[in-house]
Amino acid sequence: MTKGWRGRGTAAVAALGLMAGAVGCGDGAAASSRVADAPAGGPHWRVAARYPVPSTGTAPAGLTGIAAGGGRVWAAGTAGDAGPLDDASDAAGNLTTPPGDSSGLLLTLDGGALRRVPTPLTEHESGLGAVAVSGGRVWAAGFDGAKRRKVTLTGDGASFTVSRKARAASRYGKGTFTAVAPGAKGTAWLTGWLHGPDRSVYPRLSEPLWFDGTAWHQAVQGIDENARVHLAAIAPAAGGAAWAVGDLSRRPDVNRPFTEPVIARWDGRSWTIQDDLPGTTGGHLAAMAGGSRGGLWAVGGTGDPGRAATPLAVRYDGRDWYQVPAYGLHAPFVAVAGDGADGAWAADSTGALWHTDGRTWAPGTVDGVGAGTALTIVGLARDDRTGRLYAAANTAAKDGKVQALVLTR
Repeated sequence: MTKGWRGRGTAAVAALGLMAGAVGCGDGAAASSRVADAPAGGPHWRVAARYPVPSTGTAPAGLTGIAAGGGRVWAAGTAGDAGPLDDASDAAGNLTTPPGDSSGLLLTLDGGALRRVPTPLTEHESGLGAVAVSGGRVWAAGFDGAKRRKVTLTGDGASFTVSRKARAASRYGKGTFTAVAPGAKGTAWLTGWLHGPDRSVYPRLSEPLWFDGTAWHQAVQGIDENARVHLAAIAPAAGGAAWAVGDLSRRPDVNRPFTEPVIARWDGRSWTIQDDLPGTTGGHLAAMAGGSRGGLWAVGGTGDPGRAATPLAVRYDGRDWYQVPAYGLHAPFVAVAGDGADGAWAADSTGALWHTDGRTWAPGTVDGVGAGTALTIVGLARDDRTGRLYAAANTAAKDGKVQALVLTR
């Protein structure tokens, strides 16, 4: 059973199609969708630290996520050749694609430099896809071992242990976690890709897991188990609830897109998928972050697979979800972080940074990066204690290395 977009949310989304033709007209609805000159507090980001990551160039290496809290900054990633995420096998179960030669990478920003932190992950057979911090506890998640089994690490920053209970709670151990979200009182959420036993039926499954502070539990009730729903990011809410965003896969059709953006709510027992976003034609939501006064931001892209994707941003104000127009921007968003006020920063797939106050979008600039250097930004985070914002970025591989960067403002 789906739940509709209520009140101001529904009206705001429905109005977007009417505003599209009025961008740049000078006032009224157009004013809420223009690209502004600069965000409050200045648009400048700078390079806080660099770290050379070994890369074979055959598969992506570098940072995959970033977290900040309590005055500390953490970055996760993979060094070497991660190999294909969805490896193939023959009828006998033998791999027909190489598993890769990669090592999970956990870094911390220490005195203006990025320092690698020792972990119990298997060297040359592991990778990290996400990192988070809450209450002095650090969480990291990804895969480990030659069979690419999902893994979760927890620690105090000085030492880390593998949470074997998270793997045991999963229906299938093979795959990788791509998002981790700690909540109140030691609770946490995990989601990622799950490889089922029959790839023809279960090519990829998204399996969210919930940690109640003692044990891990499957949280799949209410979402399809046939690879149709992929949850890319989860945010814990009060009372044991949670919000999640991602996409809903559909069959290719001349009249329908392959995927639709999805927003789902966990009520403690099951997920409820919200109604489709009015005014969107296909697409996905890739990232989510907390905003002011208990609100949320989620970003991604919209459009048919055969067309260039455009940015998609939605906001939850504590009561309703509604779309924030991003006219004048031309690439899908890949990461988001609240700015500590009523706005947010988002990164797009071209490596550009954008700030919104909920009405207009303004570009950010990065100081300390050479002219012509292409950046891929993979994550954004804000430290609530210091108010500083951080971004995780990678340069293109050169001479067997990727330069991993942490940006700040």
